[in-house]
Amino acid sequence: MRGKVRMSGRKVFRIAVQVLRIVILSIALIILVLVGPLVLYRTVKNIQVKRLAREYLTDTYDFQWKFGKVEYYTPLGTMFVEVFPEDARGMEKFEIYVYKEVIADTFIKEYTQIRLEELMEGDFKEIWGEESEINVAIHGFAELDHTPLRYSVDTPLKEILRTEEQPATSRYHINVDLEQEEEAEAVKERMWNTILFLKEADVFPDDRQMSFSVMVYSGDESEKRYSVENIWEIDGETDLDWKCEEYTYETEE
Repeated sequence: MRGKVRMSGRKVFRIAVQVLRIVILSIALIILVLVGPLVLYRTVKNIQVKRLAREYLTDTYDFQWKFGKVEYYTPLGTMFVEVFPEDARGMEKFEIYVYKEVIADTFIKEYTQIRLEELMEGDFKEIWGEESEINVAIHGFAELDHTPLRYSVDTPLKEILRTEEQPATSRYHINVDLEQEEEAEAVKERMWNTILFLKEADVFPDDRQMSFSVMVYSGDESEKRYSVENIWEIDGETDLDWKCEEYTYETEE
């Protein structure tokens, strides 16, 4: 009797295993039927996107490059491909956006930010000290916040910034990080010297908004930020006094 019971248990186990296999195979088949066409579509689409990006890079820029990943970017089914440029100083990578054709790339925007930081670094260090850090951001570009421009890495910075392809809505923001205690009066005096330098540099178009801010990290439980919305509206230190906004942020321990 016990043997029969054991045999029945083995039979139930085999049946359960077979049912489980059928269920797993059915699920795998359903996934294959549903996902297979999508995978095939993505593979074909990736090949097309890389082909368009390759043609665009060849016709647009004069440096060597390598491709990275290709991914979807939500608006309108747009896709983007990572590009790793060679011999473009300071640039690790940028992106090309494709929707039926190349509609935008981020190279000039990101490269311009790097060039601006290089341009200002020496003078900013003299004003703010060797330990200060400078960051430049460009906002308000058309088409996904990126604009394709036909320039090489040797194009003068002034020409890039003043091109008509950059919309009038584009704006610039410069920030200085200061890792030391500093009184408000001293910060504003340095801000005024910086604004004078930016105006005299004659690089930025004066019909585009340029904001400027300073973050002071004093090492205590708070940080201070001094900000000016548009440097072109500042005509003297008196203007700076009442147009400069001050913020205090509490830091976490």
